[in-house]
Amino acid sequence: MHTTQISTAMRRTCSAVLCLCLTVAGAWAKDVRVETSVDPDKVFIGETALLTIKVDGFKRGMDPDLSAVTNCTIAPRGHIDQHIMSIVNGRRTGFSGRVFQYDITPEHAGTTQLGPIRVVAGRNTVIAPGPRLTVRGIEDQRRVLLFLEPSKPEVIVDEPLTVGLRVLVQRLPGRYSETSPLPAARPPHLRIPYLKNDAFEGLEGPDVNSILNPILIRDRRSPGLAVNDFTVESNLMDSFFNMGSLRDRKQPARFDFKPTKREYNGRSYFEHTLELKYVPTTEGQYVFGPVSFKGDIFINATPSGQGITESIFAVAPAQTVRVVPPPEEGRPASYVGAIGSRVDARATLDAQTCKVGDPLTLEIEISGDIRLENLFAPRLSLQENLEKDFRIYEDTVHSETRDGSRIYQYTARPSRAGTYEFPPVAISFYNTQTRSYDTVWTDPIPLRANPATEVEKSIVIDTAEQSVTIVTQDTDPNLLVPAPIVVPANIAASDAIFVPNLHIPLLLLGPFLFLVGAALHMSRRLMPTVARRQRQAAAAATALERLEHAPSMATGSSAEARHEIATALRQYIEMRLDLPASALTPTDLASVLSRHHVSPGVAQRFIELVQRNFNASFQSGAQSSSEIQADANAAAEAVSNLDHELQSHNDEQRRSKFSIHRWLPILVAGIVSASQAQPAGQPAQFESQLAMSQLLAANTASQFDHAAHSLNRVVELGARNAPLFYDYGTALLLAGHHEAALKALTRAERYSGTTWALKRNMLLAIRGMSDELAAPKLPWYRAPLFWHFGLPGRTRVTVASFAILMIWISFLLRMAGWKDTYRAILGIALAILILFGSSAATTLYLELRPDTAADLAPLDSEVQP
Repeated sequence: MHTTQISTAMRRTCSAVLCLCLTVAGAWAKDVRVETSVDPDKVFIGETALLTIKVDGFKRGMDPDLSAVTNCTIAPRGHIDQHIMSIVNGRRTGFSGRVFQYDITPEHAGTTQLGPIRVVAGRNTVIAPGPRLTVRGIEDQRRVLLFLEPSKPEVIVDEPLTVGLRVLVQRLPGRYSETSPLPAARPPHLRIPYLKNDAFEGLEGPDVNSILNPILIRDRRSPGLAVNDFTVESNLMDSFFNMGSLRDRKQPARFDFKPTKREYNGRSYFEHTLELKYVPTTEGQYVFGPVSFKGDIFINATPSGQGITESIFAVAPAQTVRVVPPPEEGRPASYVGAIGSRVDARATLDAQTCKVGDPLTLEIEISGDIRLENLFAPRLSLQENLEKDFRIYEDTVHSETRDGSRIYQYTARPSRAGTYEFPPVAISFYNTQTRSYDTVWTDPIPLRANPATEVEKSIVIDTAEQSVTIVTQDTDPNLLVPAPIVVPANIAASDAIFVPNLHIPLLLLGPFLFLVGAALHMSRRLMPTVARRQRQAAAAATALERLEHAPSMATGSSAEARHEIATALRQYIEMRLDLPASALTPTDLASVLSRHHVSPGVAQRFIELVQRNFNASFQSGAQSSSEIQADANAAAEAVSNLDHELQSHNDEQRRSKFSIHRWLPILVAGIVSASQAQPAGQPAQFESQLAMSQLLAANTASQFDHAAHSLNRVVELGARNAPLFYDYGTALLLAGHHEAALKALTRAERYSGTTWALKRNMLLAIRGMSDELAAPKLPWYRAPLFWHFGLPGRTRVTVASFAILMIWISFLLRMAGWKDTYRAILGIALAILILFGSSAATTLYLELRPDTAADLAPLDSEVQP
């Protein structure tokens, strides 16, 4: 009995507790309220809106359930707890709960219901329908156009890349066309995702601040574009005047992209441009964009001047740029990792003379339009031509950066004695403009390597850019070291100073252009006279036709027949001489015919017939048909005789006027025949190879003399080039024939222009011609005539030919009426022609005269010790 009572009491207690919990839970759920809002409630597709959910009476576990929200992307931004309570008339009002915020990005256009949103409160669920969000799609419009344009879709590492953004905003119509369509109060917003520092890892981009600061708009009344989330501090005084909050002092920054006018697809726009330059350092894919434009623009104005706006949303699709390495295919062994548009390379040795086996420092300098960070030392061991006469130690290479260039230093030792050159070094790089590997070569370096047992006397060679001075402690000229010989590809080649295929077209182009211009000018002047000449040509036929029909008119009226004859004669004068013959008296008519060199008999006969028939046309009474027929026949004969004499006089004038045809063919024939005087021909390859072999093996004066004889035979066979004459003169110099050496070196200078090696060996030849010259010098007139001696003969002939062409062009401009330009061009062309024409003519005369070959002949004289 006692146990039963206890069980009943426990059951009653549990039931009471359960009822109490249900009552509290129901009251708890009843006090929970859910409010939702979205800002803004109208967006374009792809934009983000802020969804706010307020849960009043929030308890743990009441997080909103947004699983029913579809067609958009939801990203939680966070939550905050708020407690805002107030008591009004004894009632408690306000909010005490948690505020949730979400970024909502719609995926489809239209009206989207952001709900239902559920909040579970105990056993009950509070459901909020959620706000409505209107989503506008990207409309097909032409008022704002965006273009995102990378310079190349694919680049390689270190290749510069430019990404250009163009925003075209349509101009206002009518008198507002010069007004900016961007509202100053509400600037449109431009979203550029990549416009920030360190936007890409692997791309070196510009400093965004240095780009945007110069175009930042300071005046709030000036129109511009807002970009990304850049803001500026607002003016504190504006806050006072506008009664705004002093805490919120930031506003979107506006930028002036310096718009220019642009026509596109038949419409006029203001074009805003932004170009950013990048340099890729890492391979990969880089996505630029998408770029969006959102905001209102003015599209027109009311009659009162009030602006009419339209909301625009435009997007430029994202662009992808691939960064790839240089291709493996076709990569030469001399590639040094350089990537760019231009590479310069220079090689130097720290000594000009040495002994066999002496260590020399070889310095290779690489510079140009490239990035030095990716360079590596050239692999000289892979270039076979370098190890023929030298041993190069690559394991001791040292590198440094100096004045924007990368310097590599090697140790090299010459392996044989003689005068020769350190060969050119190949430096290869990847050319970003041609998209292929290119190779540049350093200049060869002259070197004299003496045997290790040879004891040299003190020799100092001081060189400068404009002069060469030789200083020695020994007066024996044989101890002076000449500039080394060169090893050209083919000394048997014939290089012409006057090149017919180049210079004859240049010389003929000017007269041709002048004749074409003169013909066009003449045809334009003669166009108004074509009709007059046609009338002149038809004058005799027209008059004879009227005279033939005049007698038939006598049957009706003899006066009309006489009038027709007189009219036909006067009409002939009007048409043939372009004169108003009806107003001419017989005396005037005689004077006119005399000026046109008509013989007196023919003129007198013509005037008598005109006067007689004119007077007879006013006589009354009938006239015999035989008399009218006779006068008509006589008038026809007079017209024929007069027309024949006028035509003969015109033919004589035309022959004298176009006498140019007599001398133009002679001029062309003279130029062509002069060009044939240039020596041509290709001597036997065996002779040239034999001569070079003897020259390279020579060490004594007699051996150099023998090599000079072989080179002379190559010259006699017709070879003409600078390396041949230079090596010939050097061989003569080393053989002791100083005068002949100077002449040969002078001929080499005509083909190549002066060089350091030529001036050095010329000074040695001058020194050898006279023992009294302690300090030999080149003639003084070489300095004022530097262009004559410094430029190759072919270059001077080409410049003179261009000057002649410019003279003809100036004549053409004068004919066209450009007299000021004509005088300026003619003056410049004449000055150039005087300087270079005389120089070229002198060179051609000296090179083509018959006794030129004899100047190089004194080889049989006794060799000087």
